[in-house]
Amino acid sequence: MKFYLDVHLFGALALTANKAEPNKTEYRKCFNSGYSLTLEDNNFTRLFLNFADGFHAFKPYTCGIYFREHTFYFDEGTRVEDIEAIFGKAVDGFKDAIEISRTFIVSGLEIEFSWYHDNEGTALTYMIIQHDNGFYHGSCPAAN
Repeated sequence: MKFYLDVHLFGALALTANKAEPNKTEYRKCFNSGYSLTLEDNNFTRLFLNFADGFHAFKPYTCGIYFREHTFYFDEGTRVEDIEAIFGKAVDGFKDAIEISRTFIVSGLEIEFSWYHDNEGTALTYMIIQHDNGFYHGSCPAAN
């Protein structure tokens, strides 16, 4: 299934805003397809897409993200600069000894990317998509 970013659709599922305190939270993990859905009171509120082979038993997600009339495909070789070229300037981010993270606000969504890095290089690990809750409005730009 492809995620249609501009209209917040994953297949036939529409991404909704997170609830303040849901009565029931369910996680649907589709290991062979490389994604996991979060449902709060039966509302689809969060999407996890895995790009690293074998990360927490997930296969890589290969179906693409449709955004601004283009389909983008990500894998472990996707660089930070590649993501910034698509989504613009990050509103938050960090780089520590093992992880690089960037968060973007795009089309009313908060999108987080994470890369693993070591002496051998950098690998895109995952992407999380959920509704923008306003937390980053007025935030400082991302760290290097």
